[in-house]
Amino acid sequence: MLTEIKKIKKEISCSPDSIVLVESIVDYISSDLGLNDETTARLYVSLTEAAKNSIMFGVSDISNNFCIEVDYESTRISVLVKDNGPGFDFMSVPDPTLPENIEKTSGRGLFLIKHLTDELSFANNGATIKMVFNLD
Repeated sequence: MLTEIKKIKKEISCSPDSIVLVESIVDYISSDLGLNDETTARLYVSLTEAAKNSIMFGVSDISNNFCIEVDYESTRISVLVKDNGPGFDFMSVPDPTLPENIEKTSGRGLFLIKHLTDELSFANNGATIKMVFNLD
């Protein structure tokens, strides 16, 4: 059982190809902690959706980077995804499951993140997202 807190911090370029690097971070954590398939899938979807949001909406220029910081131990994984964009009003993102939003293409990633994480919070006007996964 992992008792110490391990840390990963990566500056990642804002390119769609960078999602592969995000996936490799999840692979590493999953292997290191021996995560089951369900937890690994929750981590994959949440991190890649948060990264895609940073790439698509968070930065104004592809030459910019976003940052992923992960602290993990045997009972908990905490992830920050930060970009230097203007952020967004996370309280006004429409529920994509409502009939009037079914055909809209936005809001689905955040909806998934909300349902796959144990804790979710935002800082810096929405430019930083914190996701927590409890493993016990």
